[in-house]
Amino acid sequence: MIDKPLLKAFLHYYQASDSELTSVAVAYYWLISIFPLLLVVVNILPYFQIPVGEFLGFMKDVLPPSLYEGVEKIAREVLTQPSTGLLSFSV
Repeated sequence: MIDKPLLKAFLHYYQASDSELTSVAVAYYWLISIFPLLLVVVNILPYFQIPVGEFLGFMKDVLPPSLYEGVEKIAREVLTQPSTGLLSFSV
């Protein structure tokens, strides 16, 4: 059986740590930081000289056809034209 003082101590520590607020704050800051991170990744991709045909073939296999049409135009543009302006903005 669980020792009651141990359970009391655990519940006291859990309530004092305010973990619900901490988890909400972590989720909020993660959501705020994901878009600049995506900008950095997208702007670094052209410097790796990834073959556009291979990348688009992979994307075609992964994405539904309706979504692939829009992503294909953007991916082709992003992978062929590096943008230092957006890279500096995202950092």
